[in-house]
Amino acid sequence: IMLNVVSNACKFTQEGHIKITAQQQDDNLRLMVEDTGPGIAPADYNLVFEAFKQTTSGLRQGGGTGLGMPISRRLTEAHGGKLWFDSTPGQGTTFYVLVPLHSDTLQPVTIQ
Repeated sequence: IMLNVVSNACKFTQEGHIKITAQQQDDNLRLMVEDTGPGIAPADYNLVFEAFKQTTSGLRQGGGTGLGMPISRRLTEAHGGKLWFDSTPGQGTTFYVLVPLHSDTLQPVTIQ
């Protein structure tokens, strides 16, 4: 999940910064990836998590299949979490990943 979110931030940020933050929020881990890329136009918000679709900025960058963010969201939700973003065109985007620290359905595995 984080590999995809961070690689997207790198792909779209030509100058400025990418900031990665992690913090505990109640019983969850909250990860934030903030970039100063072109941002996402409100008209393209619904495309971000739709399979095989790309935003206008994504099409201009000329790469990807349009599967990374939909898969990342589904993986996050499979772990009982959420994946969303805030964006301002011309100023950048922040993606948020919120996942529970403990899961009743996922069991830790010990590798010997």
